[in-house]
Amino acid sequence: GKLICSDIGEDNVEELNIIQKGRNYGWPLREGTFEFQLDPNKFSLLTLDSKDDGFTYPVAQFDHQEGRAVLGGYVYGGSRHPLLHGKYVFGEIVSGHLYYVDAADLSLGKVLPIQKLSVQMNGNPTTMEQVAQSGRVDLRLGRDLDGELIIMEKAQGRCYCPRGPPTPARRRRHLTARLAPGSPRPRRGSSPPSRPGPGRPSR
Repeated sequence: GKLICSDIGEDNVEELNIIQKGRNYGWPLREGTFEFQLDPNKFSLLTLDSKDDGFTYPVAQFDHQEGRAVLGGYVYGGSRHPLLHGKYVFGEIVSGHLYYVDAADLSLGKVLPIQKLSVQMNGNPTTMEQVAQSGRVDLRLGRDLDGELIIMEKAQGRCYCPRGPPTPARRRRHLTARLAPGSPRPRRGSSPPSRPGPGRPSR
């Protein structure tokens, strides 16, 4: 199996890593596949010309125009959503955006593009910010004993269980899942504040 770890970035990049004993994942000299500037007066990230430097780089990443705090998730193994089978489903804490990558394709030495997972409420396209009625969703993910996905948002203290098989959206990159309300969850504190980055790193 693979040990997949989400790593919340400092200024610009959120990442997923495959963890293996003895590897150096670069912090604080690297943020994602970019060189991190230790000088507090510099906010740019420098694209690396060579990856052969002894560091282990992410298998997936996104910058702070896409989200500010990556949330780890699960490889989907349920039966309700056949199109999600074998996908690693994860998210972004603040906005509640949901993403997925093919778990079988995650391997050291390459960075996979992430795909967005869109949601519907009562058959209507929506966002988790709209569901949570807040600009700070505080997303959490779980799964039940059958391997089905549970989506939680701390803004309203509720959890949701996507129902019905997702269908390909108009853009092939997206899958669509319908959310069905679940039982309210009590609030237990709040997430640590996330720091906005200075902008999208050059690539």
